[in-house]
Amino acid sequence: MPNWEEWTFNETASVSVEASTPLTLKFLPCLEKLYIYGCPKLRALPLEIGQGTTRLRELHIRGANCLRVVDDIPFLSDCLSIRQCEGLERVSNLPQLRKLYLGVCPNLRNVEDLNSLELLLQTTDMQEMSSQWVPQLRDQHRHLHHEDLDVYTWRWDREKPIFMTKLSQEVGSFRFRI
Repeated sequence: MPNWEEWTFNETASVSVEASTPLTLKFLPCLEKLYIYGCPKLRALPLEIGQGTTRLRELHIRGANCLRVVDDIPFLSDCLSIRQCEGLERVSNLPQLRKLYLGVCPNLRNVEDLNSLELLLQTTDMQEMSSQWVPQLRDQHRHLHHEDLDVYTWRWDREKPIFMTKLSQEVGSFRFRI
């Protein structure tokens, strides 16, 4: 959907069958996985994604170059994968998120409030930018869970296999071949 700029829920569709529960909130709790691909003009995710998606486990976003923020999705529980989102500046307030996958997000300067994060996987192009916020994520994880956050960097080359390098101050660097 290359021309999709704004995602909103029609106010008239929000009229409730039961007066206390908007219609949008009645349908979104069934959503477990959401894929947003090839929407370069999409500027923001709707508030309803954060408010009404109580079963959301996975959110995958690719090619949403105008998207600046992914935040306030309290029920997102398993993984968030964001690739090729050149305008993305912030990922925050995802308290149940366990895995974060990032690639080609050159303006991502703020990643915070991911209290349950266990794994960060980023592409090599993200290493310099992530040096601004990975130390804070590690400190937060160590403080909350008394263990180190797993941070991996990966490189994809069509002619070579995927290599992942674990970044750890205590152990040093080592590689995994997949």
